[in-house]
Amino acid sequence: MKWAGLALIALLGACAAPGVPEARGQSPAVVDSPTPSPSMVPATMPISQVAFSCRLPVYVWAESHQGEAMGDVIEFPAGTVTPDPASVSMRLLYRPGAELYDYSGFPFFDRAYLRWLPVTRNAVSPDGAYYAYTDRALLTPSTTAQGLRATIHVVAVETGVDLAFDGGDWSAPYVVLDYSAEGIYLITTAGVYAGLWLMDPTTGSVTRIANLSNVQGNAGGNFFWVGTANPSDPNPMVGIAPDQLDRLNLVDGSRVAWFYRPGSSVLLVGQDVSGHAIILVSGVDGSTELFLLLGPQSSRSILKFGSGATDLAFPIADQHGVWFGSPHGIYLYSDAGGLQKVSSQPGYPANGCI
Repeated sequence: MKWAGLALIALLGACAAPGVPEARGQSPAVVDSPTPSPSMVPATMPISQVAFSCRLPVYVWAESHQGEAMGDVIEFPAGTVTPDPASVSMRLLYRPGAELYDYSGFPFFDRAYLRWLPVTRNAVSPDGAYYAYTDRALLTPSTTAQGLRATIHVVAVETGVDLAFDGGDWSAPYVVLDYSAEGIYLITTAGVYAGLWLMDPTTGSVTRIANLSNVQGNAGGNFFWVGTANPSDPNPMVGIAPDQLDRLNLVDGSRVAWFYRPGSSVLLVGQDVSGHAIILVSGVDGSTELFLLLGPQSSRSILKFGSGATDLAFPIADQHGVWFGSPHGIYLYSDAGGLQKVSSQPGYPANGCI
């Protein structure tokens, strides 16, 4: 499934609204106790050659591109890096002056249409035919009671036809959480991802479907990942950052704690092809660790750092495992091989291997 990849900001309480069901029945959290893993420095890891052949699209900033962002393709197992001229089309999709308010990561390479899109994977329809984003550009003061409004764009990849719909209040617009088969799931930045909406991409009609804060991702099948500030945490981080990740059942409102780490912040950063959450856990001491969540209170450490944030970011999963990007190379995590550095090319995966 796709993921939100949203920035972690202070958690505020959910506000009840008439006629909107609230999540209920939260399970008592249990502190996760994974097997300790040694600290690692990814930049110094040796290059491992993979045993399969494929082409990985990556998005890079490099001197070889005169400091400009471009797309490359890495050929495995050789590791050959080739600039992709088609990535120029990605930059041409930006409207001058547009503020891509929900642009929270790196571009996506659309296999179906062989196009580079200026949005992350979660903002592209499952068939690759459309993508969506919010902007707050080209606005004029409104004389209506609504005031300034943002705009949600739903763009057809093949034709470029752009359907523009109301994107909510300018100060707290709707943000694309996930473009799914059932519609476009939206959150807002007011109250820290307060509320969950579903938008019809053909009409722009928006329906609020849940009243809760900090929805971090779509787990599929009416399940969502939600950040929670556990009240039993004796040392919560400043700003009441979520120290727990729950799996919410939207059908009956029940939610189960899948990971809890007192004195830490917990942020969903991706999922593998089986739907297992990948989270980044940050401590007050500056330590960070990446985990793969296998089930409630069951996890596996992918990478553990001491002091200082990890720069492995923007994971994308495929049949080979989970790809990570960084300023010092491309990494692949799999159950069989663990975390391996597979290329010294700086950049971030723009899709799975083709």
